[in-house]
Amino acid sequence: MVFLFAGDGEEKDELMRASAELGISQNVIFTGFIRGKQLRDIYSISDIFVMSSVSEPFGLTALEAAHHGNALVITKQSGVGEVLRSIVRYDFWDEDKLADALVNIAESPALTNILRDGIKHEYARISWDDVAEKCIQVYDEVSKHKRNMF
Repeated sequence: MVFLFAGDGEEKDELMRASAELGISQNVIFTGFIRGKQLRDIYSISDIFVMSSVSEPFGLTALEAAHHGNALVITKQSGVGEVLRSIVRYDFWDEDKLADALVNIAESPALTNILRDGIKHEYARISWDDVAEKCIQVYDEVSKHKRNMF
């Protein structure tokens, strides 16, 4: 098993130190900031995507990972969990639940397949046109309600 950390979060140095102290640095890769084709390549070779944000209004990176068929583990603090259901959610501060989720997914090909297949089907149904239409409907309802108030 290899852990790949993409990005330059504030915990990067601590995670690098911890991987060395635990003697697992040979199984941990830190890429730093990446974008474009490199980012797509990482999604393509990954099995599990973790978005461990303390606050994430939506989380497009989770949709990008879903597009590439990754099993998703995201925090309950992320808004993308309102759109996707075939995911594992955990509270940002519950590190034990995150660890359990990762081990369970990694050790269970059946669970991995269920999550990956589920997310593929959900992602295929997501449409920005549908999102825009829903926003317009909400705007129209609020606008109509406002006119009726005056």
